[in-house]
Amino acid sequence: MLLNPTDVDADGAGNIYILDRTAVNIKVFDRQGKFIRAIGKKGQGPGEFQNPSDFHVTSKEEILVCDSPSRRLLLFKLDGEFLKELSAGKMWMFTRAQTDSKGNIVGSHTIMDREARSVLVRFTSSLEPLYTIAPVPIARYPVINPYFPLLYFE
Repeated sequence: MLLNPTDVDADGAGNIYILDRTAVNIKVFDRQGKFIRAIGKKGQGPGEFQNPSDFHVTSKEEILVCDSPSRRLLLFKLDGEFLKELSAGKMWMFTRAQTDSKGNIVGSHTIMDREARSVLVRFTSSLEPLYTIAPVPIARYPVINPYFPLLYFE
């Protein structure tokens, strides 16, 4: 049933949500482990994913999905109804998006220029940058670090 589980979260009722990157969907199970439904599918249309990297069940009981290759964030109701998508624009490898108590989005993305770095940024709910929380250096040209750090936060 699970081909490549890569991220997990739970809602206030104890339902378990698991991102299956191979099946390209989020599988939902009740607190006893019984399968309830799948959310999303592979594609490029509204509510469809290309290669979701991670997701988060928000405090508003919605699901925020990072689809890095398409540079989009997708928002769903817990029942799977697609609500909207936000464009991450030119931000590369936008991941780990979560919402704060005010509905702002906190997420990281990678900047590849003379000094490559991952940056943790606080955005508005429409993905307009408010401020950078922390930059994490990856490499400085011409030195390439094949084992660059990944930025995780909670």
